[in-house]
Amino acid sequence: MSGFSTELMEHLGRGWMMKLRNIWDASVASAGRMDRLICDLLELGRLGTIDLPVETVQLEEVVRKALVPLENDLKRSTPRSSSSSPYCRCAAAR
Repeated sequence: MSGFSTELMEHLGRGWMMKLRNIWDASVASAGRMDRLICDLLELGRLGTIDLPVETVQLEEVVRKALVPLENDLKRSTPRSSSSSPYCRCAAAR
C-alpha cells in the first residue's frame, strides 16, 4: 500500500502533488497502522502456542507499568476514573 502510494505520487508529478497530498498521507498512515495491527495480531496468536507460567503478581506494579506509555496522553486529558491503593495480589502470566 505504501509503495503504491509513493509510485502514484512520482508518476503524477508535481502538479498533482498538492492536490493528492492529503490522500497520500492518509494512505501511508493507514498502511502503517495496518502493518502494526497485523504484527500485533500475529504476536497475540503466538501466545496461544507457548506455555506461560502463572505466578502471583502485585497488581499495583502491573497497573503502574501499563500506564507509563500513556503518561503524556493522561497529562493532556482529564482522567475519568481513579483507583486507590492497596491493590490486591492475583495470579497472572507475566
